[in-house]
Amino acid sequence: MTTLFNKGGFKIRKIREGLYDLEYETKNEFIFSSLNIQEEIVTKIEKSGKTNVEFRSDSVKTYPQLMAKNENVLSYSMCEQLLLNIGSQCIALENSGFVYVDLDVSNMITFNNGEKFIYLDDVIFEKDSKSSFVLDKLVVKSRFSSPEFLNVKSLPSRLHSNSWIYSLAAIVFYSLTQLVETQSMREEEIREKLQSIQDTKLYFCISRMIYHNHNMRKFLFI
Repeated sequence: MTTLFNKGGFKIRKIREGLYDLEYETKNEFIFSSLNIQEEIVTKIEKSGKTNVEFRSDSVKTYPQLMAKNENVLSYSMCEQLLLNIGSQCIALENSGFVYVDLDVSNMITFNNGEKFIYLDDVIFEKDSKSSFVLDKLVVKSRFSSPEFLNVKSLPSRLHSNSWIYSLAAIVFYSLTQLVETQSMREEEIREKLQSIQDTKLYFCISRMIYHNHNMRKFLFI
């Protein structure tokens, strides 16, 4: 088998054309359960603290590989799937009491060249209230990190649980425009850069997510 991904406590290997194996520690079953791949599962076996899931897909790529294949710009439909799939996964996890502080694009996996996305990472935090968690372990900051996470100077620190919402919006914004450093841009500047998709559901959803003030952010696609 060829290993395609081995990061964040998860491993994906290609068994043969159209068939893949996803391996993870069984203690992370709650993360696996949040993934939107249940319909593609062929077999699922747990043994010695590890779970192996065989699933069907025409192709499996990381987000950086997909971006390179598409000259570093994703189509509207791909960006919509990215936002909806990863956003829904994060909402499912948050409903179970867990959140990511940040989203690392190297942990994003796409099936069938942008038709479906999942996020694989076991660096996750348990909420200690309805809307907050304690950041008590090191997470590398990125150009897609929320402003409040970038401002963390020491551990432990308390953060709002919707930090991931900003990160996802910044990633989708970059996927559409090739522009980074949203933290240095005003919300109106970001909206101006999205004029090509103005009046679309994706435009309004990103607009709701990209606020620097975490109290104003929400993930809502309507």
